[in-house]
Parts: sequence; C-alpha cells; structure tokens
Amino acid sequence: MGLAEEAGPGHSQLSAEHETKLKRMGERGDIIKTMRRDLAIAGISRGSADTIFDLEQAGQRLVGRVVGEGFRMN
Repeated sequence: MGLAEEAGPGHSQLSAEHETKLKRMGERGDIIKTMRRDLAIAGISRGSADTIFDLEQAGQRLVGRVVGEGFRMN
C-alpha cells in the first residue's frame, strides 16, 4: 500500500505521505459505497465483479449508464 518504508533489516517506519494516502483511500471507499448504494436503489446489478472502476484498467473503454447526478449528503 506504500504506507511504510523499510528502515533496515526487520524494521519499518511510516512513510512521510502515509496520512495523505490513507485519506485518499477513505475518500475512494466512500465514493464506492455511495455508488453501490445508488446502483442497488436503481435496481442495477453489478454482475459478479466486485470492482466498480479499476485504475489499473483506466486506458480501456468504459461502458455504462448514468443513474443519478449531484451530491447526496448522508
């Protein structure tokens, strides 16, 4: 995850950017939860895949449909 760096044999320390990385991971998780909830409300099945968007495949074609717009505060 890139949150720690090896400081020596058998020793690690948190990376200088660990806080920023954790915040980004949390934000991404919140976005995914919102998308999954909205898809379920719209009755749209995601199929067997558990990934909504995989950054590793960002260069591939993405096909879908818009089920809502705007922001919803919980």
